[in-house]
Amino acid sequence: MKLHIGVDDCFGLIHSLTTTAANEHDIVVTDRLLHGEEEQVWSDAGYQGIEERDEHEDREVEWNISVRPG
Repeated sequence: MKLHIGVDDCFGLIHSLTTTAANEHDIVVTDRLLHGEEEQVWSDAGYQGIEERDEHEDREVEWNISVRPG
């Protein structure tokens, strides 16, 4: 099992969470973690390419995604 958590970047308060099986990719549940009023999204390298997914094409946010070490 994995726990995915949406946290406010100003106050550190949890606003959403969901669980998945361990073999489900993190990027799949992102739409369940975002509430729609975000201006910025911060995440680890597992979310690279998220800004190109269809479910986020109308989302006006600044994506801050960690880069995998090369």
